Amino acid sequence: MDLSETSSTRQKTPWGASLFSGFTIGVTEALVNHPLWVLKTRFQAGWPFTLRPAVLYRGIITHMVSSVPVDTIALGAARAINERALPENMSPTAKRIIAGFFGGILAGFAGSTCEMAMTWQQKEKSFSRAVRMIVQSGGPAHLMTGSIALSLREGVFWVGTYSATNLIEHNLRARGKGKLFSTFVAGLSSGVVCSFISQPFDNIKLVMQISPRRCSLIKTIGEMAKKEGHAAFFRGYNLRVLRVALAVMIEGALNNECERRFF
Repeated sequence: MDLSETSSTRQKTPWGASLFSGFTIGVTEALVNHPLWVLKTRFQAGWPFTLRPAVLYRGIITHMVSSVPVDTIALGAARAINERALPENMSPTAKRIIAGFFGGILAGFAGSTCEMAMTWQQKEKSFSRAVRMIVQSGGPAHLMTGSIALSLREGVFWVGTYSATNLIEHNLRARGKGKLFSTFVAGLSSGVVCSFISQPFDNIKLVMQISPRRCSLIKTIGEMAKKEGHAAFFRGYNLRVLRVALAVMIEGALNNECERRFF
């Protein structure tokens, strides 16, 4: 079933509306989801487990500073690609999938530096010290370490947020299901699938970021596979699936609501 809301005759979304919805979604997701990000990152990196609030909320300002522009770029780019760049005779569902993927890739590159700093902040505590240590260990370019893997991860994530949740929710509501139920099922199912597909990219990104020396993407993949086999690419999945499912649910629901109300 194609998405009626994305037909070729639909009015193009104003840039200001995309910026507003991206800002709202970014702030909300960061506030709710940061502790889960910390837990999954510490587990993947082999750092000690803790439930101390001071640790769980360490780096939340960095997370918000990163999430707001990243989500704004992802949504703005996805809507622009969907409504302005792709052929009008293409399936609306296919358009949303393609637009979400490339919007996520652009956002991933934009947010790579902040996520690198946020990861190092788990050890260095302050943002300024984290950035200083990153630059000292590998130069300014080290701030972009893992950006390709991160961008692929974000591409998959935004396919779920921008496309899959919208499609599933509209299908469920067309069958008479309630709004709350449809939103929950759409976000949960999309989040679980997107988490599984993107997990290898997330682990590759993290290994590259916490490595004491800079390594290429291909070399990192080879070393991970040699050391632990396929299990290396799915370390921390149980924790991350909770975070991603919640994030897709929150961001997908907010995006759908913004589209209904404002666009």
